[in-house]
Amino acid sequence: MALYRRARAAPPPRRRALLESLVLRFPDHPLAVEAFHALLARSRPRPLVLATLKPIPLVRAPSAGESRAVADALEIGRLERIGAGSEPALAAFALYHAARLADRGGDAVRARALWERVAQLPVEGPIVQRARAALGAGSENAEQSAEPRR
Repeated sequence: MALYRRARAAPPPRRRALLESLVLRFPDHPLAVEAFHALLARSRPRPLVLATLKPIPLVRAPSAGESRAVADALEIGRLERIGAGSEPALAAFALYHAARLADRGGDAVRARALWERVAQLPVEGPIVQRARAALGAGSENAEQSAEPRR
């Protein structure tokens, strides 16, 4: 993706802006996850959960004897902690993915609370638009209605 290549070649102040743009504009792209990890590693103050940050993919697979629901719940908690202590762009990305996981797992109450947190952040882009669409849909599977139309 051209935006990611430009960000990697840019000087530090511009790099951060380009990486944040990538994270906010293309939240489901694999390079956005790499950009998220790069931003997290350079964020100040560094989130305490950075030590437990696993490499790509963002969502971990269940370990032996662990169900998908348990793995998702652990990942949602980790993403919520990142979202609570990060800059707005990083918080939006982390909470967006936490809301998607909660919605996928059928936890409509938690998903709605996460979508509301995303919608209140002072950032703009597809992440916030999807959160607002999910809140407007009001269904248990609100995230599906928030997906972009192709």
